[in-house]
Amino acid sequence: MRCNTKRNRSSALAACAMVVAAVVSAPDDPVQQIQRYCATSWLRAGIAYQDWEDCTQDAITELLSRIGASQLATAITEPQSAARRELKRCVWCIIKRYERANRSAASLPDTLADARGRSSQFPYTWDELLEEACHIVSAQQQQILILYREGWQIPEIAATLQVGTLRVSGNKYKAVRRLRNELVETEQFS
Repeated sequence: MRCNTKRNRSSALAACAMVVAAVVSAPDDPVQQIQRYCATSWLRAGIAYQDWEDCTQDAITELLSRIGASQLATAITEPQSAARRELKRCVWCIIKRYERANRSAASLPDTLADARGRSSQFPYTWDELLEEACHIVSAQQQQILILYREGWQIPEIAATLQVGTLRVSGNKYKAVRRLRNELVETEQFS
């Protein structure tokens, strides 16, 4: 009888472990469901597979900042809810940001446009400018330049930094102007 009790106890513990494992990795986990939703979205948008994890992390982070952890299950289970709309917005923003970053990666290093839309051929890449920026522009202006280089639009940068769009646009213009003036002066004395 005692052997059966130990065997029953072991079986019961194994069964409990299986139930706990099933609950922990249950398909009802909202984060896993959101990850699957994002993966499908990235596939449809044509985002490279190696970027899916980063895009998903960005989407979940942005979603958490918009709706909070308590609404994650609602975002995936209720298609007509406000939380689902926010999930769709987050995914859409990440897709657009990715597309802009890929488009601008080829064009931004060669030209540097000023606020009036004129561009001049500039002998520096964006990476060289951003490296030089830490000595010339403010921390916020440098952050704006980095986000702009990554493909973010002015309204997205403003929302992230929690400042107005006019301020972001003005700071971007001032930072580019300071960098251009500083680098042109450096070239003249070289």
